[in-house]
Amino acid sequence: MKPSNRKSRALDIVCWVLGALPLAASLAARPFLPARIPMHFDFAGNIDGWGTWGELLALSFIGLGVAALLHFLPRWDPKGRNYARFARSYGMLRLTCGVFFCAVLCLMIAVGLWPDRFAAAAGGATDIGRWIGAGVGVMICVVGNFLPKVKQNYFCGIKTPWALASEDNWRRTHRLAGPVWFWCGLSIAAAGLLVPAALQAPLMLALALTCLAVPYGYSYWIYKNRPKGGENDAED
Repeated sequence: MKPSNRKSRALDIVCWVLGALPLAASLAARPFLPARIPMHFDFAGNIDGWGTWGELLALSFIGLGVAALLHFLPRWDPKGRNYARFARSYGMLRLTCGVFFCAVLCLMIAVGLWPDRFAAAAGGATDIGRWIGAGVGVMICVVGNFLPKVKQNYFCGIKTPWALASEDNWRRTHRLAGPVWFWCGLSIAAAGLLVPAALQAPLMLALALTCLAVPYGYSYWIYKNRPKGGENDAED
């Protein structure tokens, strides 16, 4: 087996294991979990949603669902052959998503298992909302680091109609999107840890919209300002 194939197989195994861990943890923790399990937290860390073990079990399938989706996307994509051109970046995307969903779901199980270690169980606030917000920011930051290497496809990246129609537009759009996502993700992570809870939601929303609006606007600007008689917008 070629080294690249070994690495690809190892990545597959890691992603499937990360996806299955929350499900395994939910099954193992069932005898020790209370009837009402904290399942949602506001930005201040207060519990604003409760659920049953069955609901927790259903949520635990998200990790496997994400692992399966990202595994099969290249086979469904009409431009699936392009994934080989950014295999390392796509692998990091799969790994980042796997770690994030595994961490969030396992944290939820931990709150139910050890409520005495979380102030929210006693009616106070925890740092869980901040941790999750920071985790979202880190995930965006990591994805942004690899966006400039993503090639044309229909599922991964900034899929504007102008970028999908033109390789040059796609390349230039993603070169800009990478730093935008990186710094917005870093800002979201910092906001999650440092900004007062009352300001977190609007600030994070503004940063998330920036991640979309700036690349989309730039992609359209490239399209409108392309030289006449230039690139023929050929398919990859």
